[in-house]
Amino acid sequence: MTHNYCIHNHKICQYIYNDRKKIGYEKNTGAAVFPVTNLFKKELCVLLGLERHGIYSDLFNLCAGGMDKKDNGCFLQNAQRELKEEFKIKCNKLWADCNDKTDNTEVYESEDYICFLFNATPVFIIGISNISTELINKKIEKCNCNRDLSWSEREMYKVEYFSLKNLKLIILGYYKGIEYRDASLSKFATGVIQHVLTHF
Repeated sequence: MTHNYCIHNHKICQYIYNDRKKIGYEKNTGAAVFPVTNLFKKELCVLLGLERHGIYSDLFNLCAGGMDKKDNGCFLQNAQRELKEEFKIKCNKLWADCNDKTDNTEVYESEDYICFLFNATPVFIIGISNISTELINKKIEKCNCNRDLSWSEREMYKVEYFSLKNLKLIILGYYKGIEYRDASLSKFATGVIQHVLTHF
């Protein structure tokens, strides 16, 4: 059973809990991360992962997942854990108290995050440096081959950068019924990306 409050008393977590109550949604859905970078100083991109199983199997999705008991009711801790488990990235700025330094993660510094609710799920937009997807995917492949790891650490086939400009065209085409090679986005990722493109 998970907490229904953040034991660390983070203000952002309290805001999230309060906003969820306002829309009549108190069940804990977990958190998602929207990692963006100015790739090679040319275009704004988001990092997405190709799911291995579940309802989004073989679709590109955001880093996201339910809150575990070990997250202690903290959405920041939830988001940071998912980023580490699924994308092999440790973000020092989501929750500065994290001291985990396993060799399965890429450590980077992010800019301040922006958080919004999408269907009652808090989504954290964070700025990241241009981390090599080749390095991340090597770590993902290594973890996927290790059966001693939990499934939560073996959820992705790989990660890729997607241009937000191109994603806008893809999503427009998706809703018009036009098929694109890169339109293999999960329903959740499509909705969140459309929200970001509309409001930010």
